[in-house]
Amino acid sequence: MCGDSTVSWDSVPSVQAAGGLLYMWNNSAFHVERRVKGRNFLMLDGRWVIQNQRLYIVNVYAPCDLAGKIVLWEELRQLEVSNPNGLWCFLGDFNSMRSQEERIGSSQRMADTSDISNFNEWISDMELQEIKGFGGRFTWFRPNAYPSKGLLRPLSSSLENKDGGLGSQAFSGCGLAAQSKGYQRMVREAWINDQQGGWGGIALKNKLRNLKYTIKQWSTVNGDVNASKIQNLRQKLNDLETIAGDRMLSEDEVKAKKSIQQDLWDASNAYESLLRQKSRAKWIKERDSNSAFFHKVINFRRNFNAFQGIFIDGVWV
Repeated sequence: MCGDSTVSWDSVPSVQAAGGLLYMWNNSAFHVERRVKGRNFLMLDGRWVIQNQRLYIVNVYAPCDLAGKIVLWEELRQLEVSNPNGLWCFLGDFNSMRSQEERIGSSQRMADTSDISNFNEWISDMELQEIKGFGGRFTWFRPNAYPSKGLLRPLSSSLENKDGGLGSQAFSGCGLAAQSKGYQRMVREAWINDQQGGWGGIALKNKLRNLKYTIKQWSTVNGDVNASKIQNLRQKLNDLETIAGDRMLSEDEVKAKKSIQQDLWDASNAYESLLRQKSRAKWIKERDSNSAFFHKVINFRRNFNAFQGIFIDGVWV
């Protein structure tokens, strides 16, 4: 699935459009000995290789209704009782809040106090600790840009959070440029406006050469996508989400947030497309978006083709 033979995976299918869980792990770091599946959870029972420690990791996707959550909390409680030896880590979408402060919405609708009480009681009974994360206060935002519940959270029995809490080279840029706005119109107009006379084969060759030049010129202005640009967009989005955690966003700020989200999505897709082209790996046709892999391939090719030095008379020069 990710192009790495050391990675394994397992899943729980969704029910229509709801639920669904996917687990992926590195066998060299975590050796899985047993898997337990439920309708709303997937547990891996294995050993953390570095510390030779028994570890149970449970991926959770809780139902939305209170009755379904109560059943799930009891299932997980019995699961832990039947496996007393080892460390536990629960993470995923619990669809529950621990306090009213975990939601800021346009309606300011109060959460079900019974849901909050049952969730906190389950955490206490399981003797779990919530691992604090970095960044924004909220883990989910509605499409209208209003922040909502702290749905996604990691809960651990005794794990420590040590950190505190994405020929054939003639048009090599087309995959990136084609995702940009106005690309198809530009290509169509350039092709139609370039009228060539003479023999058909020569005319086609000249039109392709001219089109390549036009695409390069257009990409210089419209297709400049790099990691710095993506980071700047992320920072702008994080700034707005931080503001949204303290107060309601104004109408202009909501529009700006939606625009930045779209720009970030387009830029990220375009950047990953560029990395795929530079990697020149055959299996990228499977549409994998493992950016770390592509970076490694690019760096490997750069180091392989570079002269590190010249060895003369036993001395590196």
